[in-house]
Amino acid sequence: MGWFNNTPTANRIANSVQVIASVVAIEGSAEIMDQANAFVQTQKTRAEGFAARAFATEGASSALGRQLQSAINDLSAYQVDGREVRQDIDNRLPDIRYMVSQFDLPRAAREINVPSKRIADGVLNETAAIMNNVRFIAGRHESKVSAAVTQIDRADRQLNGTNAVV
Repeated sequence: MGWFNNTPTANRIANSVQVIASVVAIEGSAEIMDQANAFVQTQKTRAEGFAARAFATEGASSALGRQLQSAINDLSAYQVDGREVRQDIDNRLPDIRYMVSQFDLPRAAREINVPSKRIADGVLNETAAIMNNVRFIAGRHESKVSAAVTQIDRADRQLNGTNAVV
């Protein structure tokens, strides 16, 4: 009954698929968070440069400078949450990988004496928590980051007279 081997029952196969899909989803989310965080940092750096130019040429009351400062604030707010979500993934992933490594072993060979179903449920619960955090950050920041990038692109055109969008 799973103590000395892992008989491929329908439930075990279903749990295996869910566990593997969970790890793939978490690793994919980590990669997406890395890309999003790098993109936001690039945009924030652009905005800071443009804001400095706007304030230098138009003075402290520069409307463009204030708009860019608002964009910078929105990007900074994302960065705080983005780093927190990425750190949460980093904190949870070793435990998830450990649970997966134990899931693959027959129960008698495991360091933890827990049925496969409980291990799979633990992986799924951890995955759900991570995905909820990713959805939260997207819901909270997507429109603000998009508006900030649009403002930065407008500032680029206004300050540089270009049509380029970076």
